Amino acid sequence: MGRQRRTTPHHRRAAPDTLQWSKDGRTIYFLSRGRLQRIATAGGSPQATRTDAEITIDLAKEREYLYDAAWRTLNETFYDPNFHGVNWAAMREKYRPYLPYAQTDRDFTAVVLMMLGELRSSHLSFSLARSETTDAPSNTGMLGVVFSDGRDGDGLLIERVLPNTPAARKDVNLQAGERILAIDGKPITRATNAYQLLDNTVGKRIELRVRGKDGAERTVYLRPISIAEFNNAVYRDWVERNRRLVEERTGGRVGYVHIQAMGEASLREFERDLYAVAYGKEALIIDVRYNGGGRTADYLLAMLHPPRHAYTVGRNGERGYPQDRLPVIGWHQPIAVLCNERSFSNAEIFAHAIKTLKRGALVGMPTAGGVISTGQRRLMDGSTVATPGRGWFTIDKGVNLEGNGAVPDHLVDYTPDDEAQNRDPQLEKAVEVVRRGR
Repeated sequence: MGRQRRTTPHHRRAAPDTLQWSKDGRTIYFLSRGRLQRIATAGGSPQATRTDAEITIDLAKEREYLYDAAWRTLNETFYDPNFHGVNWAAMREKYRPYLPYAQTDRDFTAVVLMMLGELRSSHLSFSLARSETTDAPSNTGMLGVVFSDGRDGDGLLIERVLPNTPAARKDVNLQAGERILAIDGKPITRATNAYQLLDNTVGKRIELRVRGKDGAERTVYLRPISIAEFNNAVYRDWVERNRRLVEERTGGRVGYVHIQAMGEASLREFERDLYAVAYGKEALIIDVRYNGGGRTADYLLAMLHPPRHAYTVGRNGERGYPQDRLPVIGWHQPIAVLCNERSFSNAEIFAHAIKTLKRGALVGMPTAGGVISTGQRRLMDGSTVATPGRGWFTIDKGVNLEGNGAVPDHLVDYTPDDEAQNRDPQLEKAVEVVRRGR
């Protein structure tokens, strides 16, 4: 037995999930990292075991099982036992007759989603284990510039060059007002889709023919970035322009931070910004527009609304409190919070909390009204169903945050015309609010 213990999969760090002895007792079979392996009881090293199996699936019966399993999952886990006033049992039978007519997986998924949609709830989803779509991610290259919407002639007119992108490099030095005439020798006319010329160019050296504002033409070379990298550059540029506007309008007395998501990375960035951006400022504008949510609202509130029980004064010093005594950095000065219809889930919880706690003014448009803590259940075939299992309610009035977005104290719309004119009336209103102190 001592020898067998020394040669078990556990000893060899195979981390088996299951163990099964062979009928003759000479071999142990086990799963390790999803793969079937075997090892002789007499000793030796684990070996991979190849298996072949054919399974015949009755598609109609499989779909009926998945349909019932999705219904049953919500029946057991949905946060509201009254199912938002819907007869949930009746919904199961309402959509069952459509199952035989689902010719594809996409059709079947649509039937399940229509049933789930009757709950009129956020944080609901259903995904099959297999997918009909195998589209590869886009590999269209991006230069790092924003083009003018108008096509007033051949070439593409540059409206803005984004910092820290290929176009902004010193050896490229593209400028607003210049025009890109050709890509890799292919002229750009009014009929040209320039992005087709940039397809499959990410990381590859390409040639641009450029006409400067003085009419002189030159050739430059660069390596395009991915769409994801471009979108991040657009976001960073937007945040920096907002920050400059606030600095200029307030003479540097008010700081501005945008929280992109309610996740760990954005939380750490916010904490850094409280030192780098907000330090020494009289007030702070916190922007959660376009924030899709997450789970860090309470961490943010711990920084913005810490309980105050005392203050300290050093010799010949001013009132304060030692930051090293706090679990997180605290910000006690006035704030205004920007939100809009694309502030979702945990970002809405944050906006509601600011208003409930009377910590600061909300500015913008009502949030989406999609607030339920959710999880996920995996079905037998690997398909998944979201499980919105915990509702959120305001502590003062007991208002359900699901279906009831946070309503700003100052309602300010943001129109397509504002977008076209590079105006941000919501941010301008937030500046006005913090400057007058309410």
